[in-house]
Amino acid sequence: MAININMFRGKEEVSQDILRYCRNKHDRLNVISYFYNTATIFLTTIFYYLNNNKSIVYITNEVEDKIEILNYINKEKYIYLKDSSQEVKGKMIICNYNRALYLDNRYDLIIFDDLGYMPLQDKKSIERILIRLCSDSGIAISYSIEPVFLKDDNIYFPMNKNKTPLIEPRVITTRININEDLPLAAYEYLTWAISLNRRTIIYVPDKIKVLNIYSYMDKLKRKLTENIYYHIKDKKDKTYIKKFLSSNNSILITDDYDEFYEDLNNINVMVFFADDKIYDYKTLVYITSKVERAESLERGEVIFLCKEETQDIHKAKFIMRELNRKAWEEGFLKI
Repeated sequence: MAININMFRGKEEVSQDILRYCRNKHDRLNVISYFYNTATIFLTTIFYYLNNNKSIVYITNEVEDKIEILNYINKEKYIYLKDSSQEVKGKMIICNYNRALYLDNRYDLIIFDDLGYMPLQDKKSIERILIRLCSDSGIAISYSIEPVFLKDDNIYFPMNKNKTPLIEPRVITTRININEDLPLAAYEYLTWAISLNRRTIIYVPDKIKVLNIYSYMDKLKRKLTENIYYHIKDKKDKTYIKKFLSSNNSILITDDYDEFYEDLNNINVMVFFADDKIYDYKTLVYITSKVERAESLERGEVIFLCKEETQDIHKAKFIMRELNRKAWEEGFLKI
């Protein structure tokens, strides 16, 4: 899709491009961005369809009170379908992927928002549900980190709050058994982060590795920082999370990807065992995108620590690099 580039391109220009695309009756569209970016770029198009009595389905796996666009749409205009809810004609339908599988009708506009939560579906699953729900004259839009429709047009929206390049992950490879010891490069990185009063979250694949990493890092408290904590997924006790949040130069080791720190500033992220099979490329991009949520102008960092760089690590790096390339080319950055 040809885009006219002026001095600066932003959310409003992207919103108008999406509307223009839909009004021109194209049937498939990829909108490509990073996790957690705003979905308000679709509001102009949604209001256009609502005002013209067109049917809409918006699919997102976010819980209802976290769905951003609902803050802008009159409650009388939409229905949020839970597992037992029935389809209601004449209203915009909002539901998660599992509920969308049971929708019976076909619609004029279908949007799959894959960016507001931990990724659950692969490209093929997203493509199938969009095509199945789209009427013959309808338009299906994917909002994802990559093209879902491979032969159709793309609109890129790689812009963060500060209009700066997105964080790209760095990779540290090591032959050391990370279960038993901290590699020197990782130790030096943590020492540097602590000297700048930055918090660091260390993600690991499971609770056994949480305890293994904490066991040897606990012995490094005098050299690193006394503020080293751990949290295991699904544990109700949030004591250590609260201590981490209230401390500077702190470290949290966890297998939990929930949003308990989303408003933190001065934060870095490390992924230990980044070559583990649990970390596919979408999960790695999701983790990388977490740093973009910080309000601070100071840029955080993301480090993947592994024995070797896997295809998923390479693809995650490529996706973030490609988003930055598009941001430069299309005028999203303030230079």
